[in-house]
Amino acid sequence: MPTVTLRTASDLHALVRALRRVHASDGYPVDFPPDPRGFLSPRGLVAAWTARLDGEIVGHVGLSWRGASESNCVRTASERTKRPPEDFGLVTRLFVTPNGRGRGVGDALMEAAEEFLRARRLVGTLDVDEAATAAIRLYERRGWKHVATNLERFSEGREVSLRVFVGAEQRT
Repeated sequence: MPTVTLRTASDLHALVRALRRVHASDGYPVDFPPDPRGFLSPRGLVAAWTARLDGEIVGHVGLSWRGASESNCVRTASERTKRPPEDFGLVTRLFVTPNGRGRGVGDALMEAAEEFLRARRLVGTLDVDEAATAAIRLYERRGWKHVATNLERFSEGREVSLRVFVGAEQRT
């Protein structure tokens, strides 16, 4: 069973190594960032969690909301659900290393983010490459709903279809 804790600054070095492994195996992120530490701490980040198995870092998830309304994902979720952007928390930078997969790491990370959202009465949203079928299965299994697909442009003119998901709504 994974252990999930709030991310600390001392986790970042191992998280960058883990992110490199995920990029090499899965192509996430689409373009490996020149500043991976900065990538793991995007604008508006309010919390992030690290998952460990037997002491090894095997996963990460972050949650943003300040400034998140500028994201295509939040705008799309707001338009599709008719809720204001400030009702959303953006689940971001979720990844699980190959050796952490199939061991409940993704579920444990999502539970931490969802609990944080519930406590603040926010609705979760996220986007994911439509080719990431394992991640999509995770979100659907957890009750997240696909509400739209956005086409995003990355380096060298690559276009990626990103599915936008919305979590269960919290009633105010």
